[in-house]
Amino acid sequence: MDTELSDVLDRVASYVGRFVWFPHEDQLHAVALWIVQSYLVSLLDVVGMLWATSPTRECGKSLLLDILEMLCWQPRASVNMSNAVLFRLASQGCTLIIDEVDNIFGRAGDEEQRALINAAHRRGRTAMRMAGPPGALRVEEYDVFAPIALAGIGALPDTVASRCIPIPLQRKPKSQPRARFRLRLEKSSGEAEQLRHDIETALAPVAEEIAAAFPEMPDELTDRQMDCWESLLAICDMAGNGWEMWGRQAAVALHSGVDEPDGNIAVQLLTDTRVVFGDDDRLTTAVLLERLHNLEERPWGDWYGRAISARFLADKLRPFQIRSKTIRVGDSTPKGYERAAFLDPWDQYLPATSATGATSHTRQGVLADSGNATLRNPAATPTAVAVPLRHVADHGNGATTDAARVVADVALVSEAEAVRDVIDGLDAEIVTTVGPYSMRPMSERTTNE
Repeated sequence: MDTELSDVLDRVASYVGRFVWFPHEDQLHAVALWIVQSYLVSLLDVVGMLWATSPTRECGKSLLLDILEMLCWQPRASVNMSNAVLFRLASQGCTLIIDEVDNIFGRAGDEEQRALINAAHRRGRTAMRMAGPPGALRVEEYDVFAPIALAGIGALPDTVASRCIPIPLQRKPKSQPRARFRLRLEKSSGEAEQLRHDIETALAPVAEEIAAAFPEMPDELTDRQMDCWESLLAICDMAGNGWEMWGRQAAVALHSGVDEPDGNIAVQLLTDTRVVFGDDDRLTTAVLLERLHNLEERPWGDWYGRAISARFLADKLRPFQIRSKTIRVGDSTPKGYERAAFLDPWDQYLPATSATGATSHTRQGVLADSGNATLRNPAATPTAVAVPLRHVADHGNGATTDAARVVADVALVSEAEAVRDVIDGLDAEIVTTVGPYSMRPMSERTTNE
């Protein structure tokens, strides 16, 4: 446990939260960790991109990027970065901050820049260019590995999104005021500059240990999501004082709320077949289609003006080695699908399921013991688990407060029930979990929290 590092993380989170409203505290924790991680880029092999998105304008995306530019390691911000500039800055170890990415990934997007951004996720991916005078040309390689923060409206291509830590922002409610961010005032105050200095100071004695660490990863994450979070959780474990718990909570909560990108419609369809199959061992093609058509807020009943057909279904399922066959239903033998054909693809491509086959998320608790947290075995946790929350700053008026850490024993609570208990004279907030971890909006907190 490194109290200097945990104090710096608290201060970074407090500074960002003073200006930007986040729907969930997990997002604030992820942003603070990502900022600190940018100072370790020379020692890391994989860095997840930060992706700030929103359904419309004025949700705080550009503001968040402005603050990242104030706090990150060697920031370079742009809304129109050429490919040559991008890979040269990346090869210098800069933190790239790119706004308006919907212009890059739109219908007339820049596929070369998209490939470079994808490659920046992992060290060793290079951009090759010819250089030198005529007659003496040589190949030059540029390692494009770099921390990248992206912001834009709408979804990213699935190949990019899978390498990102998603920060879905919403427009700030009128009941949740924040301090006004004025760039000149913030620069003149020196607070951000002092934070940058303190991040470097706190990391100096522990940087190599963090880079060499293999932190325990939540089972709910996919392999690529674990890549994105490995160094962030190593920072959490080194910092201690609750961050090892909050980091894992953020990792699972942020990724559990991300839908499969539109570009991978086959996985969306596979996901919904698991929902509509229920406990049935086999379904006729007609019944399977009918159930898919009737799913609310899904595209199958109105796919470009008409409901999906048996041929569409077969085409999308065939890459998963799922094919229709003649099945017996009473005295008839129509075409249909057997549940057994779906079991391996469901296991390979989708989150874990409950025994009934309906989608459910493993509920994991955090055991807090003298500031050191370990993940509870999901199999031993059949009901909702309480997770203690923390206090970083007074988000209502932006005034920084002491980071009051509450370490509490974890209690199992029944579904749809919130319990407040008092342990050793401290208020410990117990929150019913609906997903892998609680993602309680800040707006639901009391003024004293």
